Amino acid sequence: MKNYKLILLLSPDLSEEEAKTQLEKTVSLVKNNEEVAVETRSRNKIRLGHSINKKREAYYCALLFSSEPEKLAPLKDKLKAETAILRWGLFTNNPIKEMPAFRQRIFREAPIEAPVISESSKLEKKVELKEIEEKLEKILSE
Repeated sequence: MKNYKLILLLSPDLSEEEAKTQLEKTVSLVKNNEEVAVETRSRNKIRLGHSINKKREAYYCALLFSSEPEKLAPLKDKLKAETAILRWGLFTNNPIKEMPAFRQRIFREAPIEAPVISESSKLEKKVELKEIEEKLEKILSE
Protein backbone atom coordinates (compact mmCIF):
# COMPACT_ATOMS: atom_id res chain seq x y z
CA MET A 1 0.00 0.00 0.00
CA LYS A 2 1.20 3.47 -0.91
CA ASN A 3 0.11 6.83 0.40
CA TYR A 4 -1.46 9.18 -2.14
CA LYS A 5 -2.60 12.77 -2.25
CA LEU A 6 -5.46 13.72 -4.58
CA ILE A 7 -5.69 17.44 -5.37
CA LEU A 8 -8.99 18.69 -6.83
CA LEU A 9 -9.97 22.02 -8.32
CA LEU A 10 -13.76 22.23 -8.33
CA SER A 11 -15.76 24.63 -10.47
CA PRO A 12 -16.46 28.03 -8.88
CA ASP A 13 -19.99 27.90 -10.30
CA LEU A 14 -20.89 25.47 -7.51
CA SER A 15 -22.31 26.78 -4.24
CA GLU A 16 -20.65 25.91 -0.93
CA GLU A 17 -23.11 23.07 -0.36
CA GLU A 18 -22.69 21.71 -3.90
CA ALA A 19 -18.90 21.81 -3.53
CA LYS A 20 -19.22 19.92 -0.24
CA THR A 21 -21.45 17.25 -1.84
CA GLN A 22 -19.04 16.96 -4.80
CA LEU A 23 -16.18 16.44 -2.36
CA GLU A 24 -18.18 13.80 -0.48
CA LYS A 25 -18.95 12.11 -3.81
CA THR A 26 -15.23 12.03 -4.61
CA VAL A 27 -14.48 10.61 -1.15
CA SER A 28 -17.04 7.86 -1.80
CA LEU A 29 -15.35 7.13 -5.16
CA VAL A 30 -12.06 6.70 -3.33
CA LYS A 31 -13.66 4.46 -0.70
CA ASN A 32 -15.45 2.34 -3.34
CA ASN A 33 -12.09 1.31 -4.74
CA GLU A 34 -11.30 -0.15 -1.30
CA GLU A 35 -8.72 2.51 -0.46
CA VAL A 36 -8.40 3.21 3.22
CA ALA A 37 -7.76 6.15 5.55
CA VAL A 38 -9.37 8.97 3.60
CA GLU A 39 -8.57 12.37 5.10
CA THR A 40 -9.88 15.66 3.71
CA ARG A 41 -7.54 18.61 4.08
CA SER A 42 -9.18 21.80 2.79
CA ARG A 43 -12.14 23.13 0.88
CA ASN A 44 -11.36 26.78 0.22
CA LYS A 45 -12.17 28.98 -2.75
CA ILE A 46 -8.91 30.24 -4.24
CA ARG A 47 -7.89 32.57 -7.04
CA LEU A 48 -6.05 30.74 -9.82
CA GLY A 49 -2.80 31.90 -11.37
CA HIS A 50 -4.25 31.36 -14.85
CA SER A 51 -7.72 30.66 -16.11
CA ILE A 52 -9.02 27.12 -16.55
CA ASN A 53 -12.02 26.86 -18.86
CA LYS A 54 -12.39 30.66 -18.63
CA LYS A 55 -12.66 30.51 -14.82
CA ARG A 56 -10.27 32.42 -12.55
CA GLU A 57 -11.39 30.88 -9.22
CA ALA A 58 -11.87 27.33 -7.98
CA TYR A 59 -12.50 25.32 -4.82
CA TYR A 60 -9.23 23.71 -3.69
CA CYS A 61 -9.56 20.28 -2.04
CA ALA A 62 -6.95 17.74 -0.97
CA LEU A 63 -7.57 14.10 -0.05
CA LEU A 64 -5.01 11.84 1.61
CA PHE A 65 -5.48 8.09 1.33
CA SER A 66 -3.68 4.75 1.00
CA SER A 67 -4.17 2.34 -1.86
CA GLU A 68 -2.63 -0.29 -4.04
CA PRO A 69 -1.25 1.21 -7.29
CA GLU A 70 -3.21 -1.28 -9.43
CA LYS A 71 -6.56 -0.05 -8.08
CA LEU A 72 -6.08 3.58 -9.17
CA ALA A 73 -7.03 3.15 -12.85
CA PRO A 74 -10.83 3.00 -12.24
CA LEU A 75 -10.59 6.01 -9.92
CA LYS A 76 -8.78 8.02 -12.60
CA ASP A 77 -11.45 7.14 -15.17
CA LYS A 78 -14.24 8.26 -12.84
CA LEU A 79 -12.44 11.52 -12.05
CA LYS A 80 -12.04 12.27 -15.77
CA ALA A 81 -15.79 11.80 -16.27
CA GLU A 82 -16.77 14.34 -13.58
CA THR A 83 -17.79 17.70 -15.08
CA ALA A 84 -17.63 19.67 -11.82
CA ILE A 85 -13.89 18.96 -11.48
CA LEU A 86 -11.81 21.50 -13.42
CA ARG A 87 -8.44 19.82 -12.74
CA TRP A 88 -7.17 17.00 -10.58
CA GLY A 89 -3.79 15.56 -9.75
CA LEU A 90 -2.83 12.31 -8.05
CA PHE A 91 0.55 12.26 -6.31
CA THR A 92 2.44 9.87 -4.09
CA ASN A 93 2.64 11.30 -0.59
CA ASN A 94 5.91 10.19 0.96
CA PRO A 95 6.54 11.30 4.54
CA ILE A 96 9.57 13.47 5.16
CA LYS A 97 12.39 11.49 6.71
CA GLU A 98 14.10 13.04 9.69
CA MET A 99 17.85 13.21 9.98
CA PRO A 100 19.52 10.63 12.21
CA ALA A 101 20.37 11.84 15.71
CA PHE A 102 24.15 11.60 15.22
CA ARG A 103 24.03 14.00 12.25
CA GLN A 104 21.96 16.50 14.19
CA ARG A 105 24.46 16.37 17.03
CA ILE A 106 27.37 17.02 14.67
CA PHE A 107 25.66 20.03 13.16
CA ARG A 108 24.84 21.51 16.54
CA GLU A 109 28.34 21.09 17.96
CA ALA A 110 30.33 22.28 14.98
CA PRO A 111 31.43 25.92 15.46
CA ILE A 112 30.97 28.28 12.57
CA GLU A 113 34.09 30.21 11.71
CA ALA A 114 34.36 33.12 9.32
CA PRO A 115 36.82 32.60 6.46
CA VAL A 116 40.13 34.39 6.87
CA ILE A 117 41.00 36.69 3.99
CA SER A 118 44.68 37.52 3.73
CA GLU A 119 45.86 40.95 2.65
CA SER A 120 47.70 39.51 -0.35
CA SER A 121 44.41 38.23 -1.80
CA LYS A 122 42.83 41.66 -1.29
CA LEU A 123 45.49 43.47 -3.26
CA GLU A 124 45.32 42.89 -6.95
CA LYS A 125 47.66 44.19 -9.58
CA LYS A 126 46.13 47.19 -11.29
CA VAL A 127 46.31 47.06 -15.05
CA GLU A 128 46.98 50.19 -17.04
CA LEU A 129 44.71 51.15 -19.89
CA LYS A 130 47.70 51.26 -22.28
CA GLU A 131 48.56 47.63 -21.52
CA ILE A 132 45.00 46.54 -22.29
CA GLU A 133 44.99 48.46 -25.58
CA GLU A 134 48.32 46.88 -26.62
CA LYS A 135 46.99 43.39 -25.90
CA LEU A 136 43.83 44.10 -27.89
CA GLU A 137 45.86 45.34 -30.86
CA LYS A 138 47.99 42.17 -30.79
CA ILE A 139 44.90 39.97 -30.70
CA LEU A 140 43.13 41.87 -33.45
CA SER A 141 46.18 42.03 -35.72
CA GLU A 142 46.54 38.23 -35.73
